[in-house]
Amino acid sequence: MFLFRLFQAVILFTLIVIPTFLMGGTLPVLCSAMISNEPTFTKLTGYLYGLNTLGAMAGVLLSGFFTIGIFGELNTMYIGVVINLLAGTVVLILARKRQLIKTPDATLEISQKGSKTKPETISVFPEPTRKFIVAAYAVVGFCTLALEVVWIRIFQLPLGTAIYAFSAVLTIYLGGSALGSYVFGKHFTQIKSPVETAALAILFIGLWGIAGLHFFSAAVPWQVDPNIIFDVSDIYVPLLIIFPITFLLGFIFPLVTKIYVSKAQEAGVKIGKLYSLNTLGCILGSFSAGYILIPVFGTRTTIIIISLVNILLGFILLSYEKKLFTTRIKMVIRFACIGLAFILIAKSTDPYISVVNKYIETFNSRELKIKHHKETSTATVTALVSSVEPLGKHLLINGVGVTCICPETKLMAHFPILLHTNPKEMLIICYGMGTCLRSAVSHTNMQIDQVELVGEEYKINNVYYPDGK
Repeated sequence: MFLFRLFQAVILFTLIVIPTFLMGGTLPVLCSAMISNEPTFTKLTGYLYGLNTLGAMAGVLLSGFFTIGIFGELNTMYIGVVINLLAGTVVLILARKRQLIKTPDATLEISQKGSKTKPETISVFPEPTRKFIVAAYAVVGFCTLALEVVWIRIFQLPLGTAIYAFSAVLTIYLGGSALGSYVFGKHFTQIKSPVETAALAILFIGLWGIAGLHFFSAAVPWQVDPNIIFDVSDIYVPLLIIFPITFLLGFIFPLVTKIYVSKAQEAGVKIGKLYSLNTLGCILGSFSAGYILIPVFGTRTTIIIISLVNILLGFILLSYEKKLFTTRIKMVIRFACIGLAFILIAKSTDPYISVVNKYIETFNSRELKIKHHKETSTATVTALVSSVEPLGKHLLINGVGVTCICPETKLMAHFPILLHTNPKEMLIICYGMGTCLRSAVSHTNMQIDQVELVGEEYKINNVYYPDGK
């Protein structure tokens, strides 16, 4: 199964690598063309990143919640193609009017009078600090996309479907990033201690990530029986958990460019390198979360690991600058973060276990016990067994009850076979507890095929039937 999914990932990468490669080049090119000196550097970087991310948010919002449902996936893709063509045409027209040229040694903005912009120094930080901030920003990308994978997974519970969960999480993510970049460009371009400021932002991201476990568990009552009809009221917990983190992520990008980019004339090259390494971290983070961290450690531990990495990164960054805080105050900050993280972790609950416990409460039964609970790359599978009722067995997928021991699942196999004059083959879609399949094989001389997306269901058949394998 793992190799099959890895093969799928390779195919998808091959299909989208060219357009995404070109998309990744747009921000550095814009920065190179528009930024010419230090006073406008951080402001324009914040604005450009914010506007770019705002457009991405609008695209996710419209496609996920409107155009796919109204026009379908293919037509939605055509709409995106048309918008890209229009945007490219507008840019070509503007480029002619602006009369931008690229010199052999650097990209410079030439005014209409033909004068070159004087080189301006932006970053005053030494080379080791500038190199570390690039690595740190790549780690931030790793942690952020890993968290996004977890968020999309757990917010399928309140939002009902993967499409709504993906669209909602990505909309909040991009909206927070866009607003954070805009706020930085508007009000914080003259920050005197950017490294310490970035460290504090990353520390908050780490602590808020752990706190999100508590917010989610507190909201479990409306997450037990999700409805596929989207309700705007279901957004408030995702908004509470995701928005503060992504707002600071958007705030950090222009802050990091201010630290890393040494001269305005190098803005395009340096921002391109910074952006590409951050994206590489994002790729590794999403892959690691989906294929390694969640299947091995589960949702709760994955969130804790990612958050602790952020906190550790914040601690390291604090040592690279000494403007805002003395060494003693920094030690206080570190111990306070460690203490708060320890308390939050000790009191946190696994998101899916919270949902399962609420499911048990809805039956007003203390006899139902968790016999099996496993998070896989496909879904989270939970088996509940009653300690007093032999037939009191339930199967939950992603925290939602999908089947139990009942005669209806037996009849689903017997009726079609008995009503057919001479059945030879049968296809059963969805394995569940295996009741339908067990009933089908009681009929002789038949070829039976079983299809199931969640392979973990096969492994726990002996939970429901003693002779199961």
